Amino acid sequence: MTDQLRVLLEIGPKGKRIVAAAMDWPGLERWGRTEDDAVDRLRAYVPRYVPVAERVGLRSEFERGVMPHIVERTPGNTSTDWWGVAHVPSVVEAEPASRDSGGFAIPHAIGSLRLGRRCLRARTVRVLGFP
Repeated sequence: MTDQLRVLLEIGPKGKRIVAAAMDWPGLERWGRTEDDAVDRLRAYVPRYVPVAERVGLRSEFERGVMPHIVERTPGNTSTDWWGVAHVPSVVEAEPASRDSGGFAIPHAIGSLRLGRRCLRARTVRVLGFP
């Protein structure tokens, strides 16, 4: 795992929003009006992502890689400008991942899904009043 937070930037076609997405951590992305703003917002969100990394046993690797390093700038689509979420496939992400290159996307995705399912279950219990 790298000691850097590898960041992909998706730039909206009208320049309204730029999305900064952490390449190795699915779901860790934030948008801003400028590249710096997007990266700053992404860094500010990092502490809230710790439970996902912890869930898949990669907390120490996650906490070590906090210095953002922009690895690609990709032209986005209208969804980038409108919603501020990354939709356009990245050239870098199309490359095969390996443990040497920091490619832990599958364990991260599983951890994200498990955490999301747990949160949804807890919310359903509260809303519907199930025991």
